[in-house]
Amino acid sequence: MALSYIGNIPNTHIRDHQRKRLYEAEEECSFWNDINVLSISDVKYLISSISAWAKIKPPTGILEGHTMVYATQDTISLPYPITKTLPYICHEMSHVINYNSDEADHHGRNFASTYLKVVRQFIGLKSYRELLESFRKHKVKFRRQKRNVKYYAVSHSDERRSQGQLRGYQQATNKYSG
Repeated sequence: MALSYIGNIPNTHIRDHQRKRLYEAEEECSFWNDINVLSISDVKYLISSISAWAKIKPPTGILEGHTMVYATQDTISLPYPITKTLPYICHEMSHVINYNSDEADHHGRNFASTYLKVVRQFIGLKSYRELLESFRKHKVKFRRQKRNVKYYAVSHSDERRSQGQLRGYQQATNKYSG
């Protein structure tokens, strides 16, 4: 793992070859028009929920006082109000999950696959299908297979509590499942 100018990012030598295509695919998805800014407590809860779902250690959140939006293996920076929305958080948390895997690749196949799974789980099936179609249109490559992720120990009671709370969170905020 190399220390970059923003933190611990694995595989910094790997070229981020499909970043532009992935961003273009995102821009065409209606769920990216969701400008519902979440409260700091909701942001922290969502980060924790996604981490529990992915079975990774929750990253340290930088929610104010920084000028860059980024994610590393152990940090997520969301300094602006627009970044405290469900689509931004899902994108950046997909980086955190990807960077905790054995095949971290920035915006490559593994990231795109992780991102699709996060969108399906935390935004909804309609948004997942929309993103999948947009990925295909823009030729964003993704994997359909399961990847190895470094697991963070979560007790069964914490996991059950998180899953129950997550269902409530999804029911309260999920406008996009259909």
